Amino acid sequence: MPKMSVVVGVSAVVLALGAGPALIAGMSSAPLTATRPKLDQAAAVGLAGHAAVIGPRAGRRGLAVRPVLAAGERAAVQPAEASEDSLNSAGYAVSRAGTRFRLVRATFFVPYLNCALSKSAYSDDWVGLGGFVGKSVTVQQDGIQANCDSAGRSSYKAWFEMYPRGQALSRVRIRAGDSVTASVYYDATTNRFDLSLTDNTTGGHFSVTRACPSGMTCPARSAEILSSAPTRGSGRHLVVRQLADYGAVSYASVAITDRSGQRGGLRSAFWGATRIIQTEAAAPFLVIARPTQIQADTFDTYWSREK
Repeated sequence: MPKMSVVVGVSAVVLALGAGPALIAGMSSAPLTATRPKLDQAAAVGLAGHAAVIGPRAGRRGLAVRPVLAAGERAAVQPAEASEDSLNSAGYAVSRAGTRFRLVRATFFVPYLNCALSKSAYSDDWVGLGGFVGKSVTVQQDGIQANCDSAGRSSYKAWFEMYPRGQALSRVRIRAGDSVTASVYYDATTNRFDLSLTDNTTGGHFSVTRACPSGMTCPARSAEILSSAPTRGSGRHLVVRQLADYGAVSYASVAITDRSGQRGGLRSAFWGATRIIQTEAAAPFLVIARPTQIQADTFDTYWSREK
């Protein structure tokens, strides 16, 4: 679950990407050895020694909202959406007090990594339900990972996860430049989640149906579309792994539905969008990755790493 790190009066949302063994039901039996995206309840504690949970836009608990661009960013125009800083993610989340979400879907192009300049670096592009607001620790999500190894070679995988259950890698082949559509859908008739991903370029596809983890609730009070760096550890020991230089990722055909049947994109009269900007943890809080403004329910995320 996202936390706010208060660092010398500057807020930073942490969309924590934790580790966990893969449970590859019908897809693969190999365990994962690298950390992958999840919005983890045990997120970073700020340098000031405390953290506040991000709540709904109305009535947030201990949250100092910064409705401006992240420190270090040099854009001249202030966004129309609310804005938060993150230690590991860039993109958008939507939420509204009392609203639960049924569907999130987006199409994007798998990035060409610059592994020559970002060896031993990692990135994930994904969609998900839950984790940005509220108290539940559950997140339903799927997407692709795009990583650089120590020799400067790139690799790509598709995955899904019902956090806090382990993540699963798919055998669907993913290549740089492919068009991919990822979605998460809650089926009220079965009380289960359908997680699917299609490589529109090759026709590769997976679709799985999973129940909420036993003994937990999956209220899905937010929907997210993000490019992220995975993390290791939690709390004071949280380490954000180096973000692979992905250049730009373009998200389009964004579709979101809530459980009352209201449909829309990132901008809607039924929920609000929060622009999430990845920054460094310490002053001067330079931008690592940022999303563009929303245009007709499309946006890009850019790897920037200001110097």
